[in-house]
Amino acid sequence: MSYTMAFALRTKVWIPELKTAGVVLAIHIADTGTQYSVRYFYNGAPQTVYFFAPELEAFRAPKAAA
Repeated sequence: MSYTMAFALRTKVWIPELKTAGVVLAIHIADTGTQYSVRYFYNGAPQTVYFFAPELEAFRAPKAAA
């Protein structure tokens, strides 16, 4: 059996609901779906939370100001 992952380990991702970036630390495959453990900082405190792929986006670096 093979799986296609939306995000690879150590990939920087964007968490739209929190408007912050994080890094994928682990991938958990279960009958409920694939979840990604993401470490990020929120209000200055480090957090590690599992997210489903639809809750994350590929990180895009902000454009530099002209």
